Amino acid sequence: MRDDIPPECIPLTYGIVLANAGKIEQAENFFRNVLKDLPADDSLVIHCYHQLGNVLDDRGKYQESLEYFEKALAKKLQMLPADDPSIANTYTCCGVAYLRKNELESALGFYQKALDIYKKAYGEDDQDVAMCIYNIGDVKMLQKKFNEAVSMHEQALNIWTKCLPENHPDLARSHIAIAVAQSGLLLSNEPLEHFDKALDIMTNSLPAIHHEMATLYDNMGKLYYSIGNNECAQEYFEVALRIKEKLYPSDHLNMAESYHNIGLIYKDAGDYRRALLLLEQTFNIQSNFFSSDHEASIRLVKDLEETKALLT
Repeated sequence: MRDDIPPECIPLTYGIVLANAGKIEQAENFFRNVLKDLPADDSLVIHCYHQLGNVLDDRGKYQESLEYFEKALAKKLQMLPADDPSIANTYTCCGVAYLRKNELESALGFYQKALDIYKKAYGEDDQDVAMCIYNIGDVKMLQKKFNEAVSMHEQALNIWTKCLPENHPDLARSHIAIAVAQSGLLLSNEPLEHFDKALDIMTNSLPAIHHEMATLYDNMGKLYYSIGNNECAQEYFEVALRIKEKLYPSDHLNMAESYHNIGLIYKDAGDYRRALLLLEQTFNIQSNFFSSDHEASIRLVKDLEETKALLT
């Protein structure tokens, strides 16, 4: 969400409102039209690049999103001191884009650059510092360095606890991240405690139909699935899917995640035809985003082949 609109972005307000309302394609068209009419040296160009990077990320167009963030970064590096916090923000955006593309070392490098700038500018106990540490924890999680991930996310939570109100969504995000990392360590009780804290915060701070609520329910479903409680897992996966259906088009990558999760539930239950249908839906969407050698693609093909074999 882009709730706080800085004064220099006021001319882009309409597009930002469209993006916040989930009208992503309309927002993209608005930003492209604004950009087309701007002189190359207009300061608003950088902000257009950023907003296009955001909406393209929302649409799952991660390479194109990265290209716009890198354009913004190149302009900022020409105009601002290298340790300006605004540059750190763009480093973070580039890091997120690389993370989406599963280029973890590149993501980590950009996050570390942002962290160094924010620490120098604001000190250790700052919200932006916490966000960088949180982002590094995400990379460690994807690298399957679960102990390091837990440590980073606990650091972020400790900082946010000092400077945010008790029902702030960032606290919930930290609890979710800690729970997911602890799940990677094959723990079960500790992650549930963090998920419950996150759910309590989110239900008091976010609308019921919100992408972060869907993420929370997905992660709770994955935890229950990992400990063999498929009934609870399916319940959470289906709640997540119902939220996503109100937020995303049917071919969005986030929809594929739900189809895959629920497909595995049906596969385990012996309902192979329904499982295969959902896994094929997942493949049709996911193949538009990931290469065949991507970890998610390899895992999905394995699940598809196993399900087809069980049908014969």
